[in-house]
Formats: sequence, structure tokens, C-alpha cells
Amino acid sequence: FDTFKEEAGLPTNTRFWVVPPVLPYRLSRIHCPPVRFRPTQPGFAENLVRELPWRINPREGTLLLFTNRSVMEEVVDHLPEYLRKLCLVQGRTATATLVNLHRQAIEQGRGSILVGLQSFSEGLDLPGALCTHVIITRLPFTVPGSPLEASREEMYGQDYFRKVMLPLTSRNLVQMAGRLVRRITDSGTITCLDARLGQSSYGKDLLDSLPDFTRDFSDSNRAGAIL
Repeated sequence: FDTFKEEAGLPTNTRFWVVPPVLPYRLSRIHCPPVRFRPTQPGFAENLVRELPWRINPREGTLLLFTNRSVMEEVVDHLPEYLRKLCLVQGRTATATLVNLHRQAIEQGRGSILVGLQSFSEGLDLPGALCTHVIITRLPFTVPGSPLEASREEMYGQDYFRKVMLPLTSRNLVQMAGRLVRRITDSGTITCLDARLGQSSYGKDLLDSLPDFTRDFSDSNRAGAIL
């Protein structure tokens, strides 16, 4: 809670309690398949285009989250046609309309894929069958751009990543994962296609910050291959 204390201006001796969750997170899983590409490498969008058809079940409600609009548009435009037709993309239609179209498709027994950016990871409430699979294409690291953040980076120096960037990324990741379980009857899968979550030294810290999802590092549930 150190980052929150600093942002809220709370005294250093403020005490916090972690209370048991009321939602059944362990019934769902966080899936970190052993992908061989990272967002920092060239060709990340092309790799996502090749990987996503193996991960998306076109018969379920999927939330596909990006951190960059240009990558989102490029990936969606190059998906196979059967998936592209299911995509409801943020920015192309009003959000309320997208959610209504998504709900109608699921209620009619068809699959649907809501595609969006950071705001979709914070404000959407998609209970039950409306969202049984959340796909995170990239860890939500923020890029310091404000004078305040530049000052904080200078103040913390080498500790900036560990004390500021990592906690902020953790908070954003919790928001993304939180789209899956909204009711006590909800369950499903969160798939992260950013290799850093399962393979980097700080990935374990980010995983530990999430609710108590069952962890899966296998290459299972290749939905496209199964279908």
C-alpha cells in the first residue's frame, strides 16, 4: 500500500488490512502460456495476429484488451475473417452500443469479442456469460509523461521502477483481471500474452498482487486448435 499512501498523502504509520475475498476467484484461472515473443520486440502485432486465433473460442464472450490503439487496430484488421466479424472495437461505435450488441449476441447463443483499451478494463460490468475469457495482450505499464512523473522518476532514481512503475502496473493489471469475476457465480479464464508475466523476475510480484486465481503456465486451452 506504499504507493497508495503516497498518492493519498496518508501518514507513514497508517495501517491497512487485507480481508478475505468474497468472490470465488479460485474457480477461475490466470493462464500464462509460454509465448516466445515480447511487446518490446519488433513484430509484436504480427505475432498477436498469429497467436490469437489459437486462444479465442468464437463461441464465448471474450474481452480482448490492448494498451495501444494503433496496435489494437492493426491486430483486429488482420485477424481471420471469422474472428474479425465477431469483434466490437472501442472507438468505432459508442461504448454503450458495443456492449448492447455484445449482450444480444451472447443471449442469442452466439460468440462475441469486445475489443478495447484501458478504459474497458475499468468501467465494464460483464457478468456471467457476457465475459468468460479476458485476454490481456500486454502488461499495462504506463509511460511517464507528466512533469510530476518526471520529478518522481528523478527523485527515486534506480528505485523508480520497483517503487512506482511496478505498483502502478500491478493496480492496472488487477483492474484488467477484475473484469472476469463480477458475481459469485462467475468463472472463466484470464490469458496474458505478454511473456514477461510468466518469465520475468518481476512477473511473480505482479501475479502475487492478483486475486487468488488458479495459475496455469501450460500451453493448454488452444481453443482454435480444438475447434
